[in-house]
Amino acid sequence: MVHFRFQSPEDLRIGYAWFSAMHTRMDIVLVGPGEAMQREITQQVYERVMMLDGLLNRFSAGSEVAKVNAKAVLEDVPISNDLYYLLEYAQQAFVSTGGLFDITLQSERDTAPTTDNRAFKNRNSQTNPTDSSTSHRFPPLNPRAINLQHHPLRVRFLHPGLQIDLGGLAKGYAVDQIREMLEEARVEHYLISFGNSSIAAKGDRPGKKPPIDALKCAPELSEFQSPESKNAGLSSRVGWKVSLQNGSATYQLIDECLTVSGNETQPGGHIIDPRSGKLVQATTVAVKTKTAIEGEILSTTRFIFPTPNN
Repeated sequence: MVHFRFQSPEDLRIGYAWFSAMHTRMDIVLVGPGEAMQREITQQVYERVMMLDGLLNRFSAGSEVAKVNAKAVLEDVPISNDLYYLLEYAQQAFVSTGGLFDITLQSERDTAPTTDNRAFKNRNSQTNPTDSSTSHRFPPLNPRAINLQHHPLRVRFLHPGLQIDLGGLAKGYAVDQIREMLEEARVEHYLISFGNSSIAAKGDRPGKKPPIDALKCAPELSEFQSPESKNAGLSSRVGWKVSLQNGSATYQLIDECLTVSGNETQPGGHIIDPRSGKLVQATTVAVKTKTAIEGEILSTTRFIFPTPNN
């Protein structure tokens, strides 16, 4: 269920919406359109995000990702445009990051082809499936072992045990989808915060903080600068100010995204170094990018392999 509140102080029309999705919370602040339009936009955003949740949540038995994980090792599985795009993007990210970004880390990596696995009996005519020494002949357990087909859109796993977990990639994709919807609706000032880790902002923040209790869960925001002042140039913009929950840093967002990665966000951690298979011993990394999905890739890789500019 989506929650929505609206107020109009000093001719500023401010809407605030929040709902649960992908095992976390989505917060959206809209500035500008009237209440009726903001409610309509919010409902459309909610329906789109919940649709993506139903597709991409690997923990839901009825999701598209869950079905792919269960069947793609045995047969070609039809998939949606959304999942096809994300799998293709993940394959490209795996290559561009030197293997640091890997959506297959939840796979059973000790699984090798056997005579009981019909999907691989005839994959290589030179391979004897009963010979355990031949398991290296099959594609390794990483996104390269995901075979995507265009017409129609289908996916097949080329190695038994392969599993995909889109995780933060799905969150970043959802944020970018919301941004496209808000652009189409011509919303010039907004803030999107998905789990306080994938954040996008456009325009400027109103000066008076709305007296809404739920806002205490959202990032700390900046003072408002009137849209007219944007004509003075980018240097005069204030944008939106976002502070990390641990208070370690504050970022000014001017029509851009902020993505935060850190093992302190989940008990026991969740970010694994693909090279060692172990949890990364680090705290928080935040990056600013033009798109949220790009931020998910960059923040994860910099968390695993820090750069001097981190």
